Amino acid sequence: MSEILIRKGTKGDALAIAEIHAYTWQSAYSGILPDDVIEEKIKGIPAHAEFLSTRKSLDNFRIAEVGGKVAGLLTYSKSRDANFPNSAEIVSIYVLPKFQHIGVGKKLFLSAIGELVELGYSDMILNVLKENKKAIGFYTRFGGSVVGEKTEPFGQRQIPMTELIIKFDNLKKILEDNMER
Repeated sequence: MSEILIRKGTKGDALAIAEIHAYTWQSAYSGILPDDVIEEKIKGIPAHAEFLSTRKSLDNFRIAEVGGKVAGLLTYSKSRDANFPNSAEIVSIYVLPKFQHIGVGKKLFLSAIGELVELGYSDMILNVLKENKKAIGFYTRFGGSVVGEKTEPFGQRQIPMTELIIKFDNLKKILEDNMER
């Protein structure tokens, strides 16, 4: 297996980020979201890439590369949820299907936790679609626990989608428990 490299995103990654976003949606949300919503996401790749290329910075994006190919991404920020004002938030984590189950998601996730600890955060949250059992399993393996649920309208069609709020306490311990030996 090739080495997994994690690095900061750059504007040069805009197209790869848009493609990963769309194609992982196709894989992860097929049967959860309507097919036409996923198709629109794929058709929107050029516009999404253009939007990303005009952003001031992609400093909160982390890119995973395997064998020199972009394999996944993660974004984080200060929590956007008013109920968790002092927490960090993993906004998104996507790994292309052909790079899943080889440690890319784990390395992205732990890398982000390390950075969040350095930024002074001790805990974090993320939102995940309630129907996305695979992702929920990934997060609970790292000690995440469901602390809430919310249903909000999604997309232009305002489709009601239920998300679970998963919280991770003691980020330093998560790092310690998952150190490569």
